[in-house]
Amino acid sequence: MAAGNLPGEIIWDILSRLPVKSLMRFRCVHKTWCYLFTTSSFVSAHLKNHNNEKQDLVFINQSNTGQEKLKALLLRDDTFDVYFDICMPFTRSCFASMNAVGSCDGLVCLYYDQHFIAGRKVLLYNPTTRQHKILPESPIPGPPNFREVSVTIGFGYDPIIDDCKVVRIVSWLLYNERLKAKSNQAQVYTLGTNSWKGKEILNSVEFDPCGNQAFVNGAIHWLVRVRVLDSWVRHYAIVRFNVSSDEIISFLLPRVVVHGKVLERRVDVFRSSLCVVNSLNRRQRQWFEIWTMDEDGGKKSWTKLHVIGPFVPYKKVIGFGMHEKLLLKGETGLTIFDISRKEGKHFAIDGTFGAFNAVAFMESLVSLRGGEKEAAADDDHDD
Repeated sequence: MAAGNLPGEIIWDILSRLPVKSLMRFRCVHKTWCYLFTTSSFVSAHLKNHNNEKQDLVFINQSNTGQEKLKALLLRDDTFDVYFDICMPFTRSCFASMNAVGSCDGLVCLYYDQHFIAGRKVLLYNPTTRQHKILPESPIPGPPNFREVSVTIGFGYDPIIDDCKVVRIVSWLLYNERLKAKSNQAQVYTLGTNSWKGKEILNSVEFDPCGNQAFVNGAIHWLVRVRVLDSWVRHYAIVRFNVSSDEIISFLLPRVVVHGKVLERRVDVFRSSLCVVNSLNRRQRQWFEIWTMDEDGGKKSWTKLHVIGPFVPYKKVIGFGMHEKLLLKGETGLTIFDISRKEGKHFAIDGTFGAFNAVAFMESLVSLRGGEKEAAADDDHDD
């Protein structure tokens, strides 16, 4: 049977299994195909067909060249191939920072903090199609007479409405002669409606504006410090924000997880479970502990899976790659440590002495054109 005589549903199925780069080239073959690639049914089918494939890594590399650059590096058999290098739509200054927050449906959430000059901005970006969207400013006011002191960002997927959400945790303080009061507020942005809503949350929690998130099991997790009852002693805890219900809770980390002299501590996702990675200093050598959490009927248990090291000089954990690879940032580049083989490989990357982080994403056709996540409204278009 000639290709031109193939039934439409077979052509549709074949196209939904092709890489995004191929589909981008095929848009000019026929107007019907160009339209097809924007429909919600095709975009969803393409995401489903590619959901279990290997992911790419987006690196934010803050060099001293005067501009932010976004580097997307493709992980193939333990090698990195740079397949594009894009300047972000911001001018860098010594007061600014850019962080990769997380990814959802092929979209990467970036947080740009230029607070003293142009404010704080959240950017959604599709590295495959190179479309981006700067989120509108949140119109939700803070408490009267309170001053905004920090913002923590989260990004996740809501399976109930099949949409991505951005969460801003805003911390406010009130100073006067008698009182120092604190208020935390969650501001939730939904991509499909291009709108914000807010709620007050957990005033006893101290959020880290520089901390990373871990999105697992439908919830965003942050590592925080929290006061227990009226005590001024702060304990390590994890805040969990359910992206579908907007429910937010916190739970303390056990002493066995937070013991010792820790250089750094972060939450992450390892083997599809929430984990805590501790960076420890032992006799001028650096070691890493990986603790994972299991939850059965609301009961939480922690297991120390790995102790990795020693490392010299000092390195910073920036996440996990494919096949249990630990990503470590050093002064001259990136070290990928294979946890199962207990061996690492180093890759030199220009300009990594400054701020540098990474997030995994998958290729997708999800569009940000027109300001919202777009898939054509009329899926029943007659070819």
